[in-house]
This record gives sequence, structure tokens and C-alpha cells, in this order.
Amino acid sequence: MLNSVDGFRSDTETQQQNFIQTAILRAEEEGGSGPYTFPVTTAWSQHTGNQDEDGMDWFYDSGSWEYSHTGEVTVAREDDGSWSYDMETQVHMRDQYDWHGADAGGLGVTLPFIGVVKDEELAELARAGLAQEYTMYGTSDPVTRSGSYTPDEGLSGESSSGPGAR
Repeated sequence: MLNSVDGFRSDTETQQQNFIQTAILRAEEEGGSGPYTFPVTTAWSQHTGNQDEDGMDWFYDSGSWEYSHTGEVTVAREDDGSWSYDMETQVHMRDQYDWHGADAGGLGVTLPFIGVVKDEELAELARAGLAQEYTMYGTSDPVTRSGSYTPDEGLSGESSSGPGAR
């Protein structure tokens, strides 16, 4: 998902940059040069897909999902006053794939040779045991980022690897 859903990748990158900047601020409060290692554990955040931007597959497969991060950030002050950082995190996602009832506001799907099938009809099939709801979940391979930070330039010289890395 990190490689194929641009909006999701962008959201996770923004959060990862915030982890790095927060770690540097916390290290500055400590007053030393480090290295300092800080754990990363976030609450679940919501990502809502966009049919036009994300494509039909992810939009119809999930629509929206929750995600969180775990990992750690290590920062150290360099002799020139800049900060270096190394971060390794994993992204976790989950989504209950379910059919919505009458309160869904006209959700549905267009099936070839059948036409529009409303979510309410699919919910009835699930209640009758003819359609199935399930939970989608997964964890990314580690995402690593390293680079430097100065107040004038912000985060720079970054190298990154893992899913969604640019």
C-alpha cells in the first residue's frame, strides 16, 4: 500500500518527519550531544482513500483504513551543531471489510453484467451467510530514514529505504 497509494505514503512520510523533529527537540531539552534513542509508538490514525488518486482497486477493496507506527529514532548532535538522525519504523494497517446497512448513504458497487448493487443488499447477503465480512491487516517491512537537521535547512541529505521510500 505504501508503494501504490500516494496519499497514504505522503501521510506516513509527514508523520515520520514529525517523529524525527520531535526526537531532536527532546534531545535539545536534554542538553547533551547524545546519541539519544526515542521509541515511536503511535495511536491509530485514519486514512480515507480517494478513488481518483488511489485508483479503483484500493478504493473498492478498503475505502478507508487505520494505521499506526512503531519503531525508534536515534539522534546525535554533530561537532558543527547540526543533528544527525537514524529512524527505523514499521507501518501497521487494519480495516474491517464490511457491508454497510441502510445508513450508508447510497454506497454500492457496479458489477459487470449485473449493474449497481447497493451496500444494503450486500449487507443482507452477509446476514444470510452468502457474503462474508473480514478484517484486513498487515505490517510493512521496516522503513529506514537517515540524514541531518539544521534549523536553517530543516531535514536534509536524507537517504531512505523500505516500502514507500522515495
